[in-house]
Amino acid sequence: MRKEHDWAFGPEGFYLAGTSNIGVLLVHGLTGSAAEMRLLGEHLNGLGFHVLAPLLPGHGTTAADLAKTKEKDFCEAVLGAYWELEQKDGVEHIYLVGHSMGGLLSLDLAEQGLGEKLVLLATPVHIYQKLGEFARYIYHFKKYTDRGRKGFRYKGKLIYMSYQQMPLKTLACMLDIRNRVVKKAEKVKIPTLLIYSKDETTVKPKSSNRLKKKLIGAPVVKQVWLTDSGHTIMLDRKRETVFAEIEEFFKEAGNE
Repeated sequence: MRKEHDWAFGPEGFYLAGTSNIGVLLVHGLTGSAAEMRLLGEHLNGLGFHVLAPLLPGHGTTAADLAKTKEKDFCEAVLGAYWELEQKDGVEHIYLVGHSMGGLLSLDLAEQGLGEKLVLLATPVHIYQKLGEFARYIYHFKKYTDRGRKGFRYKGKLIYMSYQQMPLKTLACMLDIRNRVVKKAEKVKIPTLLIYSKDETTVKPKSSNRLKKKLIGAPVVKQVWLTDSGHTIMLDRKRETVFAEIEEFFKEAGNE
């Protein structure tokens, strides 16, 4: 077990006060933690944005804790974080950014009429995990599947790694969220940016095309494709490209 001083960033949520009137809500993915959003958050904060990144229920502790969580837990936590950010001094507008399952949860907020811009990073519609679509049946007999995810370094230290095991019950929960929010994606009425890697092995790239077709109510849907990057695109080799694309998207007036 690594000690706290071995990590560049711990798993806990964070808030970075900005100088503009725009707040950005960053939502991490399943089995991850707020640490995965830290470098992106610091980049955006350096541009003046207020940044809030919550730690989702069941994360930052053990996979066994994650296995106890339900869809309601995730949705209520993200909605609560949104209202928390809205109450921060100086925040008048909120942009949404979500990675993987965090993208689905951000999409859910946008479908409720919340947020003024939406960024979805490697957000799953189609997945490579062979057990995934059958997880709701399998978890009664098999509790976990191994992840084998690598760690990412920053200034010589590891950024807090995600769980190495995925509770199949929680994977089934994520897919239930996916089914619900993708079905209602036409309710999104705000400019949307989709960033996906063609080389990752968790979420199939065609997820981006599927979402673009569903987001018929959004005034703008911009797609960005990466290569030479895995699933955790905001930490991997092309992270600076991800940061730059989000920065440009946020700075464009209305993205029209």
